[in-house]
Amino acid sequence: ERAQGDEALALFEAAAGTAPELVVAHYGRALALAAQGRHADSLEAFEDARRLSPWLPDLDAHIGAAYYAVGDQTRPGNIPCGHTSAVRPCSR
Repeated sequence: ERAQGDEALALFEAAAGTAPELVVAHYGRALALAAQGRHADSLEAFEDARRLSPWLPDLDAHIGAAYYAVGDQTRPGNIPCGHTSAVRPCSR
């Protein structure tokens, strides 16, 4: 299982390096890192995915979970107003 996670991470990292505008590469990388318990590392990839596609379903929940996992339960983030999030309120 760990080997599959490492392989998935390597593939998503290669895709992000080859096509940095490909949101699924950053999102997949972030999910792979989070699955390995590397939540602090996953945050950068989640934020890259949000920069490319702020309306991606479940993205804010994953970002909130990653911040929670690293012990930051107060980070407000920058969710565009008008976007519904069960994790954090929007910022103005």
